Amino acid sequence: MHLVYNRKKFFGFTTPMLFFYIVFMFLPIGVAVYYSLTNYRGAGGYDFVGMANYSRLVGDKLFWLSLGNTLKITITTLVILIPLSFLLAWVLKEEKRGNNIFKTIFFTSYCVGGIIVGLVWTFILDPSKGLVNNFLRSVGMEALALDWIGGRTLTPYMVGIITTWSGLGFCILLWTNGIKQIPGEVLEASIVDGANKWQQVRMVTLPLLKETFKMIFVMQFTGALKVFESVYSLTGGGPNHLSETMVSYMYNTTFGSRLFSYGMAISVAEFVLAITVSLLFMYFTRKEVTD
Repeated sequence: MHLVYNRKKFFGFTTPMLFFYIVFMFLPIGVAVYYSLTNYRGAGGYDFVGMANYSRLVGDKLFWLSLGNTLKITITTLVILIPLSFLLAWVLKEEKRGNNIFKTIFFTSYCVGGIIVGLVWTFILDPSKGLVNNFLRSVGMEALALDWIGGRTLTPYMVGIITTWSGLGFCILLWTNGIKQIPGEVLEASIVDGANKWQQVRMVTLPLLKETFKMIFVMQFTGALKVFESVYSLTGGGPNHLSETMVSYMYNTTFGSRLFSYGMAISVAEFVLAITVSLLFMYFTRKEVTD
């Protein structure tokens, strides 16, 4: 019997993937770090300025505003999306025709591009012409017709809800796949031991889905940090930068204000935030398992 695996085949399959990963992932990160240490403006020469761009970040009110908005979007997304997607996956876990139809409906939103998502939800949430406020005014509830987007407060939370809607189907798919991997004997044993449905979910299913939870958390956390298209379609970061996220602020700084090196510093700061939180989360959850 011949072994399928050998060193030549391994490197033959992995080298192209590794090449593209380095070119499109690690190389751009290195370029961003490099230019963030200069005063480059997108054209012409430049000088090295060390940590000057990062020092500027510390005193930049718009940076901290965009960071706050990004964290609000991220927390809103995680708090709603993870439990809701698990609940729906648990309800739809049986292989039934009706369940498959609902799974398809939920997954459809994941296939819609970010710009289209923003345009659709602008039509729904626009304070002056949106469906929600027009409906509230038509039924005499004008006091509830709020500035869902473009105001001073609600925009980040609405973007978090939109992000939840967009990613719901994909998370349901991941939870469903995890649930299917649980041995039926384990669930049957819990029933024999007298566990009710809630106890079965809390004490058997969720602990066995810890790896699935970790994967969903990291993917949705990093995804929420990178929200751009929907924000750009909804508000463009306005009014007066009140709804800026880190990505939209980086985009406007780099391509609008032509502060190329400062925009790279913003992108590096976001990258460091994403890596730090993800690694801390993985460390503490791994430590919890080993303990």
